[in-house]
Amino acid sequence: MVKIRLMRMGRKKIPFYRIVAVDSRKKRDGAYIEKLGFYNPLTSPATIQINGERVRHWIDQGAKPSDTVHDLLKKTGWLHRWNLETQEIPEEIKKIELKKWEEQQAKRQEKEKQAHEKKKSAAMPAVVVEDDAKAKTEAEAE
Repeated sequence: MVKIRLMRMGRKKIPFYRIVAVDSRKKRDGAYIEKLGFYNPLTSPATIQINGERVRHWIDQGAKPSDTVHDLLKKTGWLHRWNLETQEIPEEIKKIELKKWEEQQAKRQEKEKQAHEKKKSAAMPAVVVEDDAKAKTEAEAE
């Protein structure tokens, strides 16, 4: 049985993954049938590139994606597009659904960005307070 899964690349503590189609009996980093894309979790946001045409080919042939690859396909929107294409619905509705999905992703990314900035700014005053305390102590010593 063919699986679509991650193959670890990169150096120690600097992981980089290839998304590959591989026989399920092979090792994680063993020989693969075809390279389908890559995933770099260290960039912010994570870099994901998928050759959707070849992924679709392998899924049509019966390949099963691993849980992690399934999540990556969802995150990139490829799985949503594939589900819309396999359903027999008008093109206008498909376009509307894709727009809705893209808007939801944009909102989600904006919320994550705001949460990250809020977290970053919440940590900043604590450092400033320490600096102020040191300055007051130095001023009193003089």
